[in-house]
Amino acid sequence: LNGLEQIKANILSIKSEGLLQDKAVSVRNGWRLDNPHKHEKLAFLKAYLDYLLMSIVKFYKLPSDINYDMASWLNLHESGGFNVMHHHGESLVSGVIYISAPDGSGEIKFKDPRPAINYLKRPLGPVGSKQEQIRKNRTLFPAGQIGQKPKDGLCIVFPSWLEHFVEPSEAHSPDNP
Repeated sequence: LNGLEQIKANILSIKSEGLLQDKAVSVRNGWRLDNPHKHEKLAFLKAYLDYLLMSIVKFYKLPSDINYDMASWLNLHESGGFNVMHHHGESLVSGVIYISAPDGSGEIKFKDPRPAINYLKRPLGPVGSKQEQIRKNRTLFPAGQIGQKPKDGLCIVFPSWLEHFVEPSEAHSPDNP
């Protein structure tokens, strides 16, 4: 097995042991494990998270002699599973690593923190006009949020105060959450 497949197998093993719990914090129709980086079966994941954290500390020239506390959780979505809008404002940085993202997995969406984005003046014009085409262009005028389609191995790091959610999964395979 490659690294991601081994981590996934270990996660499913942890789930079969009954250690994953639905704490109803932000996950719906899914399961959550608090602090998986402390679990012996996920030591490889812990090493990767440590590497990411030290890379961020180095990039931002933060003190390296501080013991940065890590909090993590693992979400396992089943068919229809999603995460409600939330943030991690008490943290330095947040991130997500997709161990497995079958076709139909829900996108992660980030809410634009600028309240005025909803009132952005867009060019007006009649139906079919150049102005209407420009106004409907989501790249030029985003609708207050952006999304990222998940894929195996994708890692996204973002400011902890940034509100985000995960759309419902349309992956309908109980054996491949």
